[in-house]
Amino acid sequence: MIFTDQLQKQDQLIEQLQAQIAEAAAKKQRLQELEFIATGALDALKDTVAQFKDGE
Repeated sequence: MIFTDQLQKQDQLIEQLQAQIAEAAAKKQRLQELEFIATGALDALKDTVAQFKDGE
């Protein structure tokens, strides 16, 4: 019975870890999307500053 209980606990831990891995993967994906957006915004700002400097 103790062995069965240990297996059940290990199964629960495995399920928790799998859920945490899935959550981390989703967060990583979101961070990559935000990085892409931020990089685009930064590039646009740099272009605007460069155009402003050229116009002076």
